[in-house]
Amino acid sequence: MNWIKNILLVAASLIVALLLAEGILRFMQIGCGNAPLERSRIYHHAHPKNYSFLAHDPNDEFGSRISHFNDNTSAERHNTRAIVFMGDSFTEATQVSYEDTFVGRIGKNLSIPTFNLGVSSYSPLLYLLQTRNKLSQFKSDLALLQIFSNDFKDDIRYGENAIYLDGKITGVDGGENSALASMLRQSYLARFVRKSQLLIIALSNSKKSDQKSDTNPYEKSFSHEQNITADELSHTAQLINKIKRDLSLQNKRLAVFMIPSKSLSMMHQCCERNDLCHNFQEEMRKTGITFLDVAKYFSAHTQQDKLFFEKDIHLTKKGHKVIASGLIEELNIHSLLK
Repeated sequence: MNWIKNILLVAASLIVALLLAEGILRFMQIGCGNAPLERSRIYHHAHPKNYSFLAHDPNDEFGSRISHFNDNTSAERHNTRAIVFMGDSFTEATQVSYEDTFVGRIGKNLSIPTFNLGVSSYSPLLYLLQTRNKLSQFKSDLALLQIFSNDFKDDIRYGENAIYLDGKITGVDGGENSALASMLRQSYLARFVRKSQLLIIALSNSKKSDQKSDTNPYEKSFSHEQNITADELSHTAQLINKIKRDLSLQNKRLAVFMIPSKSLSMMHQCCERNDLCHNFQEEMRKTGITFLDVAKYFSAHTQQDKLFFEKDIHLTKKGHKVIASGLIEELNIHSLLK
């Protein structure tokens, strides 16, 4: 019977140790996290609501990124001069602090409320759902929609799980949430273990990447991002046109901008060769949608390779600053600021 007692003693000690570790991490506010997402029956995936994690900023009751929990977002939603941003991980921008994102910078520079509805891996099909379900709760009369080169194929992929009612899309089914994952997400210890695991994987992948013999990986990446068919381009343009029509019913205006090519920027060649961006801009022109050309501000920059992280696809602080100043200038050029 002693062996049973020993097992129970070890188990009890382990539980106490885990609880102690959880308590210490909570006391020290080491609630590590990694761009948390949950499955969604409407948006395929979404941010958890009322959730914060270390090194980044919290999400509000909409699951939208904010600078801190004291933001008076309820009152600011009634400000008609505010700007609502829809986008993917480039708009969400968890790689930098909120104040350093182009959304945060524009709000500060213009002294107006800005709302960040960006969610990693979103595309116009999901922005259409956001427009119908969320933007009606904002009095802002201007919405900016960010596009990236992977959006065109993502729209096709999400469309395979789209749910329709009377011919109108009502959701993109991402499946049921895992109760275990939701529970572990609330544990600081589980988050810490997950962060450590991801760090080990990232370091391992970094070493493998350094050993590759490809002398110009950016040229290969550029060719890949340009591989968008005319049908895929047209399909996304039609979705954005639907967003524009829905926004007009809410007395809101729409402007669209596209994140410049990292591959070209890292080669100091942004962005004359970017046919995808040029073709997309032409699609927007044909549908009468305002296109804000931020690529030209990257082209004029003397340190294009500093605008993106070297081993991450996203924008650096400097890249966000260029996007912010470019968007402000473009908004003025198109007389979109009151």
